[in-house]
Amino acid sequence: AVSSVNLNSSNLSLTEGQKVLLKATVLPQNATDQSVIWESSNKQAATVDRNGNVTAGKTGEGAEKGTFH
Repeated sequence: AVSSVNLNSSNLSLTEGQKVLLKATVLPQNATDQSVIWESSNKQAATVDRNGNVTAGKTGEGAEKGTFH
């Protein structure tokens, strides 16, 4: 079972169109399912794809999160 997920960045400040890759480390490393599902809480402020690539949108705040099983 997964005990935690750590991100390579916990706070980002991006300008419109800027991109950054979020990386998730799933612990323990021997967890059976290492998959992460990425979501944005505000798709106008930022979008995130299934690989953790975040693209900043219009001014606003959003939270990108990775969910695990």
